Amino acid sequence: MKVAHPTSSPYHTSRNRWYPWAERMCEGERRAITNAQQRESFQLGGVVTMSFRVGVLALCLLPLEALSSEHPLLVGVRLAETQYRDWRYGHRTHRKQVNCVQFMVAVVENLLGRELNPEERSAIMISNVRRRHVARLVNRDDKRIRGIQTALVEMQKGEVIRPEDALPGDFVQFWKRYNGRWRGHASIIVDVIERNGLRCAVVFGAHSTLNGVGIGEYEVGLNDPDIKSYIVRFKK
Repeated sequence: MKVAHPTSSPYHTSRNRWYPWAERMCEGERRAITNAQQRESFQLGGVVTMSFRVGVLALCLLPLEALSSEHPLLVGVRLAETQYRDWRYGHRTHRKQVNCVQFMVAVVENLLGRELNPEERSAIMISNVRRRHVARLVNRDDKRIRGIQTALVEMQKGEVIRPEDALPGDFVQFWKRYNGRWRGHASIIVDVIERNGLRCAVVFGAHSTLNGVGIGEYEVGLNDPDIKSYIVRFKK
């Protein structure tokens, strides 16, 4: 579902097939990307900055089996290019579809190295909330609509993060009102950009606007008064 204002910024390539770009980066930019004086010239379209590119470079250099205990963004990238490669957006897994919260469940299970129990899955997927109760619970910041933030904190595997402290790799569950109704989405933060007084996050996950998994076509105003954002940092 579309949950933030789209922009014209080139956050991803066609169908998010940016993995070949990552390989080219590994081959041709290893030396340049380590030069701090040249960092500003290595932005992707002036939007996706050094933090994400270093993450993708690390993905190229690490064996896949080593990523389960690493950065959540790297785990997400690995899943996008293996388990969920060529999957579409949706909730029917038997049809090779995955939605935003299902993808979050997969990332967390990889980080933990185990399957989540029904209560933990339900907390991330917010499946323990009836649709008619969503507006009331979002308006009062009920812990049940905080999704992955609540789940990780209650598992003692997460730290609540303020918008001003958000970093790449943090998880975010956010809600935005459209046509009088709250719409929610969950993602991993790729980068945080200061824009017109807002801390805007570029996010990675399963997006309906992409019809698959990748970098979203929009920015999320983490401190936007019109958006409810719940950020959490995974901890071992």
